Amino acid sequence: MELLLAFAKENFRVHDALSAERVNLLGAVTQAYESHRWSITIDYALVLDTFLDTLGYWEEDRHNIELALRASEKLSPDYENRTALLLHDLAVIHLSQGTYERAESYFQQSITLQQRLGNNLAVSRAMHYLGRLCAIVKNYEQARQYFDRSLALGQEAGDKRGVGATFHEMGTLCLSDGDFAGAENFYRRSLAISGDTDNIRDTADTVHQLGILHYRRSEFDQAQNYLEEALRIRQRIAHQEGVAKSLGALGQLAHDRGNLEQAVQLWSESLTLFENLGAVEAEEVRARLSTLHTG
Repeated sequence: MELLLAFAKENFRVHDALSAERVNLLGAVTQAYESHRWSITIDYALVLDTFLDTLGYWEEDRHNIELALRASEKLSPDYENRTALLLHDLAVIHLSQGTYERAESYFQQSITLQQRLGNNLAVSRAMHYLGRLCAIVKNYEQARQYFDRSLALGQEAGDKRGVGATFHEMGTLCLSDGDFAGAENFYRRSLAISGDTDNIRDTADTVHQLGILHYRRSEFDQAQNYLEEALRIRQRIAHQEGVAKSLGALGQLAHDRGNLEQAVQLWSESLTLFENLGAVEAEEVRARLSTLHTG
C-alpha cells in the first residue's frame, strides 16, 4: 500500500503512469480506509485529486475525498490543514457538477479552517472559486467582491498562479458586461502569468476565453484560431472538461458561420464528454442540438 502511494506521489503529474494504475490506486484508497489507515487514506485522496479531476473521473474523485474526510474525523486537530484541503477539493467537484449550494458550503467550511490556521494563500484560492460560483449564477457584484479579496490575499501571499487565475476571471466579468477592452487587458495579464509559471491548463483556459472574446466581437477567424489552439492544448493534457468546452464553442462558431453539419458533429462530441463527466453544461448543449434537429 505504501509503495503504491509513493508511486502516486512521484508521478502525480504523469497522468499516463497514473492511468495505467488507476484501478489499483482506487482500490488502495478503499483498502486503506477499511484498514483504518486514516492518514494514508487522506494522502491517497489528495495526491490523486488533480489526476482524477483533469481526466474527468469526478465520481471516483468525490468518493475518495468523502472517504478521506470521514478518515480525518478519526484524527487529531493536527490534520485540520489537510481536512481543509479535502473540503476545498470536494467543493470544486460540486462546482463542476453544478451542485452550487453544496459547493458554497464546502468552500465556506474550508475557509473557516484555513483562516483559523492563518493560511491566507488557501483562503485566497477558495475565495477565487466562490467568485466563480457567484459569476455562474450571475451574482456579479458578489463575484467582484470575492475576486477583489482573493486578489489582495493572493498578492500578499505571493501566489502568482492564483493571481493569474483571478485576472482571468475578472476578464470574464468584464466580458459579461460587454467591456471588451477590459476583458482583453485582464486576459493578457493572466496569460503572461500562466506562461511564466508554465501552467498549461490555465493557459488553455485563457486562450479559450480570448477566442470567446473575438467571437463576441464577430471576429470569427481570430476566434477560430484561439479556440482551436485551446482545444489542442486541452487534448494534449487530456483535460476532458476543457475539451468539451472547446468543442462546444467551436460548434457554436460553425453554427453561426452556417456550417450546420460541422456544428452537429462538434456539439455531439461535446455532449458525449459532458454527459460522461456529469457536468451541468450537458443540458445546454443538448438544447442546442435539439433546436437544429427540430429546425
